[in-house]
Amino acid sequence: MLSGVILVLAASLAAEQPEKPGPNYEHLKCYEALIGTWRYDGPLLEDTPEAKKGSPFLASISFGWILNKNAIEVNWKVRFEGGTQVIGKSLQGWNPKEGCVVIGSMDSLGVLEVGTVTCDHEAKTWTLNFKGVSPSGADTSSTITNILSNPDTLIWQAKERRGLDPDGESPQYEFKRQESKPKAR
Repeated sequence: MLSGVILVLAASLAAEQPEKPGPNYEHLKCYEALIGTWRYDGPLLEDTPEAKKGSPFLASISFGWILNKNAIEVNWKVRFEGGTQVIGKSLQGWNPKEGCVVIGSMDSLGVLEVGTVTCDHEAKTWTLNFKGVSPSGADTSSTITNILSNPDTLIWQAKERRGLDPDGESPQYEFKRQESKPKAR
């Protein structure tokens, strides 16, 4: 009986202790400034297969720690005029053998991409370099930049897209940080 009480007490105390970040956190801590949800709600700034330039467009990106701060999970969603949505997810983490941040991404259109992320903590930039495959099996590649222009504004831009529609450089989209809601206890 006493050993059962001790186990319950130990488990309760362990549950209350905040977890120390994992060993890869040191290489990922530049993401602290991005953690949270970001939103763009305005006109579409280029023609796409889903909608025309100037039509209403909504995009959101959420960055969150997972796996004891050994990885970042990114969820994104875009909604075009007429209700068409594209949803995607990526995981980003430290590759100690290669000495770089790696990323794997998939979306609801069937695009699969893998690559690397370069974080410049001082400049507050994250540059993603992808190679992937389209749903038809064609090669794709892209370079995406995220620039934190101030604590509440994130500038997203595709600098280069190949095998994707649209190809080429995109306009810059200005995302605003969303207020987080307090978690219920």
